[in-house]
Amino acid sequence: MPILTKWLDGARQETPPDEHDPAVQAQAERTSRAAAAKGADDAAEADHDRVEGAGDRERAAEAVASAGRRPVGLAAARDTGADDLEVIAGVGPKLAEMLHGMGIWHYDQIAAWGDEELVWVDENLEGFKGRASRDKWIAQARILANGGTVEEAAAVTQKDSGGN
Repeated sequence: MPILTKWLDGARQETPPDEHDPAVQAQAERTSRAAAAKGADDAAEADHDRVEGAGDRERAAEAVASAGRRPVGLAAARDTGADDLEVIAGVGPKLAEMLHGMGIWHYDQIAAWGDEELVWVDENLEGFKGRASRDKWIAQARILANGGTVEEAAAVTQKDSGGN
């Protein structure tokens, strides 16, 4: 919007534009529309980025959540007590604690997992993703659940094929 100035007695004075002048009103309207359009574009772009970013996060969360199926867990170990999950090759104290947090306390629970449960567990072992598959936990747990020895279960991880 142009500023109208007048020089009086050597001093510069600004005269505000006449709000009723059609030229001033037209310029003000154009400026207002341009600012509103830019603001709308900026807001739309920000909304798009926010929604797109949220969509990416939501899609990623859905992919992980839909990757497999959570195994049926127990609130606590059975009356006979929890099985020693640490005898399964690849399960240490931290992973045993994670499995307990998932409601997994017994060999037969792991032995009963199908492919979908295995995928879910693999994806949800924070810091150990893929460990259950790599170390063939299902095959080891089947041996242990059926009265096999720790050595027999450990031998499963030595084989190139088999098990899960």
